[in-house]
Amino acid sequence: MENCPNSADNIRIQSVCSFFVIGWVMNVTKNQHFVPEFYLRSWNVPGREAVFLYDLENESFSTPNPSSTLVRRYYYEHDRQNPDNWLENILNEMEDRVAPILKRINEVLQHCNLKKGQLERELGAILNLDNQRVLKEFAAYQYLRIPGAIEQKAYELAPAGIPVDVLEEKLKPANFVSTGYDYIRDGIFQKLGMLACYTLDYDLLTSDWPCFDFKDSKDAPHLGEELGRSKEVFLMFPLIPKMLLLLFPKVAFPRSETMNKVALSRMTPGQARNTNTLIIQQANRWIIYNKKEDFIFKVARKRKRGRENR
Repeated sequence: MENCPNSADNIRIQSVCSFFVIGWVMNVTKNQHFVPEFYLRSWNVPGREAVFLYDLENESFSTPNPSSTLVRRYYYEHDRQNPDNWLENILNEMEDRVAPILKRINEVLQHCNLKKGQLERELGAILNLDNQRVLKEFAAYQYLRIPGAIEQKAYELAPAGIPVDVLEEKLKPANFVSTGYDYIRDGIFQKLGMLACYTLDYDLLTSDWPCFDFKDSKDAPHLGEELGRSKEVFLMFPLIPKMLLLLFPKVAFPRSETMNKVALSRMTPGQARNTNTLIIQQANRWIIYNKKEDFIFKVARKRKRGRENR
């Protein structure tokens, strides 16, 4: 007959099990960012661990730490009563690969004394094919992971007559982000051309909808459907305050030499201001900047409510 553990052994076993269970629970992220914390820190107010957060709905602003900005409790959990951190861990791994690229770009652009040719050579070296793939992956995830994108897709699918319970399951962030990313990552984003626009004179802002597609139309493109297929649809993503990423479809420039080599362009202050206006118009509710500016609310007052109407 096999020896059975005595009561002391049982206590030790339970203690070990409790240790691992508690450790697992502690590793689950409760407040999960739908716009990454490392990304938001690029907009820190100089000398502070804080950003200017503009509430377009209430026309107010605050200065929170990026760690508590644009988060929702257990946002990516399929079962929020039993969180497993699965999608959060995938996003963290991807963000760990992106962060050094953005850091290096920012370091180069801080050296404003570089001549244009030298500056663009250094930026071009950073934005090599491997890093372009990483940034496109980042853009693909960011395009889908925000509440505004899920609300937009719900609006688009409403006429389809999908049963409510089925639609709700599809649009849970855990499902929507993972299945949507599988759908668009290789077929769309990795085949887009890349234009990196940098600014030395006027900082860009960002928002709770930082990576969005747009076209010259009163209607927004259908989420995940027109990008890469329509020559009228482009994607915009402010990577840091001094660089804007534009992704464009091959059909827009069929003879372009920039499909495998990033194109670089310096933005004028006027172009940067116009870009900020578009970012404000496309935001869901929140704008993030590294300074206090009255123009943000002035622009927001003129925008149409609801992205489907923009």
